[in-house]
Amino acid sequence: MSKKRRPKPPSPASPDLHPASAPVPVPSEKETSSPENLAQSRFLGIISLVIVFLAFFGRLLISRVDLIFRDAGGFYYPLFEFIQTQWNQGLIPLWNPYENAGVPLI
Repeated sequence: MSKKRRPKPPSPASPDLHPASAPVPVPSEKETSSPENLAQSRFLGIISLVIVFLAFFGRLLISRVDLIFRDAGGFYYPLFEFIQTQWNQGLIPLWNPYENAGVPLI
């Protein structure tokens, strides 16, 4: 019986196995860091942020939307108005008689 020798597999660095491993041209420093390219990329970044901002908040800029909702309009505004009138009258606002049977403001 004779033993058959197997052929050696080609090495991983062989161009036959890895055609994508060919050297890739690297752009020169002059091409990538020119002031025009930096200015253009900054401009595109700012424009992208403006577009995202307008996509989320554009409706608020165009229409008259009431931003006071829930407790902000029904509780805090009258409370701040009450406290301001107390200070204007020369009183220290320690007690709110208008909520329930009265609550401390401290």
